[in-house]
Amino acid sequence: MFRTASSLLASAAARLRTLPGLQGLVEGAAALGLFGLTAFAIHTLMSPIHFSMGLPGLRNDPDAFLRLAAIALLIPALGEELVFRGILQPARMSTTKDFAVSALSLAAFVLWHPVQVWLGLPMAQPVFTEPAFLTLVAVLGALCTALTHRTGSLWPAMALHWVVVVGWKAGTG
Repeated sequence: MFRTASSLLASAAARLRTLPGLQGLVEGAAALGLFGLTAFAIHTLMSPIHFSMGLPGLRNDPDAFLRLAAIALLIPALGEELVFRGILQPARMSTTKDFAVSALSLAAFVLWHPVQVWLGLPMAQPVFTEPAFLTLVAVLGALCTALTHRTGSLWPAMALHWVVVVGWKAGTG
């Protein structure tokens, strides 16, 4: 049975109002460590992601870094997590249907990245179509999905997504 738009938005709002607690913060930190190890392994094995695609001079320009951090907070962290984990992902994982819907939400999250390139959206980058990058997007999405389900909150997933994007953009310049 399909949920109404108002129930989807109410679910997303509830996940925004829910704070994660200490265990959620610890799990978020563990997810960041796991993502870092996975990113290193994927880069080592697949290596088409070139670490020269960041913003030149970002490390030496605090204002540019703060702009990047603010934009990353609003667009990928809040925006994408609100859609893919807040609205599309079911609140509970109690049935096969819930797992299937979560898997579809994760697939939509991964597919959203090359679609941005194909549509010519301003934040899109050619790397969004590379298999290694899309593998990392899938890992990030899976970790964000798990964090949201385990904590009932969007905040750990938003924080993980934000740290990953800021780290990628700032660290690869």
